Formats: sequence, structure tokens, C-alpha cells
Amino acid sequence: GFGFHADINTVSNMMHSGAGLDQWVSWLLSDAAPSLVLGLLVIATVSAAAGYLLSSFIWRYVVGRKWTQRSARRGDLG
Repeated sequence: GFGFHADINTVSNMMHSGAGLDQWVSWLLSDAAPSLVLGLLVIATVSAAAGYLLSSFIWRYVVGRKWTQRSARRGDLG
């Protein structure tokens, strides 16, 4: 996707040919870096948004429940 050259065939060929560390680093920096950076950016953004929404809903539920319990106790005493 996106016109980058990070495909499984390249990785497979490098694995089977016994590519050295310098070849892996060269491939990573030239072909895979744009795909890797874009993919990590997308994953990080989606994960951050999902985490924010989930924690917001949980926080609202917990605080709302405490307020309800507090109101019920005050109503019983008064």
C-alpha cells in the first residue's frame, strides 16, 4: 500500500539468502522506513484515541456512580 516497497517477498528473499545486518539496515532505512513510520503513526493515533475514549467513559461511569451513592446516602440521612 501507499506506493512503498515494504513487502513480504523482499523480507522472505533476504531471510533465505542470509542477508547480513548491513543489508537489513540498508533495506530498513531505504524501503521500509516510510511504511514503518506511517504504520506506526496510524497505530499510535488510533490507539491513543481509543484509550482516551475508553478511559473517559470509565472515569465518567465511576464518578457518576460515586455521586449517585453519595446522593443516596445524604437522602437517607436527611
